[in-house]
Amino acid sequence: MSSNEMNPYAAPSATPPPLPFHLSSPLYFRDGKFLVVRDGAELPDVCLRTNEPVGGSGWRKRVPITWTPPWVIILILLTHLIGIIVMFLTRKKAKLTYSLNGDTRGKIIRWRFIGLALLLACIGLIATATGLDDGDAIMVPISGGLGLLLASLATFAIANPIKVAGYENGWFKIKGCSPAFLNTLPHPPGGF
Repeated sequence: MSSNEMNPYAAPSATPPPLPFHLSSPLYFRDGKFLVVRDGAELPDVCLRTNEPVGGSGWRKRVPITWTPPWVIILILLTHLIGIIVMFLTRKKAKLTYSLNGDTRGKIIRWRFIGLALLLACIGLIATATGLDDGDAIMVPISGGLGLLLASLATFAIANPIKVAGYENGWFKIKGCSPAFLNTLPHPPGGF
C-alpha cells in the first residue's frame, strides 16, 4: 500500500477540523439583553427569571415558541381571513427546554388563573346579552365582555415568562430572562 492510499480500517491519525460556530456551539447564547436560541435548545437547569438553582420544587419543560412578523398583525386587522392565512404561512416555530423555580412558576400560574377568570366573565357577559331584547341594553354587556376579553388577553401575555422578540436565520431572539441568567451564557464568537 502506497503512502497516498488510505486504510479504511485504520484509526484516525489526527483530530478532525473544528466545526463552524453554529454546529459546534450549544443551541443558545447571549446577545446583549436577549437570549438567542435555535430549535431544540436545552437551557441550563436554573431559573431563567431569577438564576436560582431549580430543586425539587422547580419546573422544567420543553415548550413551543412561535414568532410571527409584526406586519402580519396589521394585515390581520385589515383583512382577517387573508391575514390569518399569511400568519400561518410566515410564522416560525421551535421548541425550547427551560426551568423555572417554584415561586416564579407559582406567579405565572396565578396570572393564568386571573386570565381564565376574566375570559369566563367575558363569556358570561356576552351570554347574558343574548337573552336581552332591548338594543341599547345589549350594548352594555357586549362592550363589557369585549373589555374583559382584552384584559384576559393582556393577562395571558403577562403570564408568559419569556417572549420571542425576533427571528433571523433560524435563531430566535428572546426577552424576559434575568441579567444574572444571561451573564452565565456564552457569547457568540465574532458577534451575532
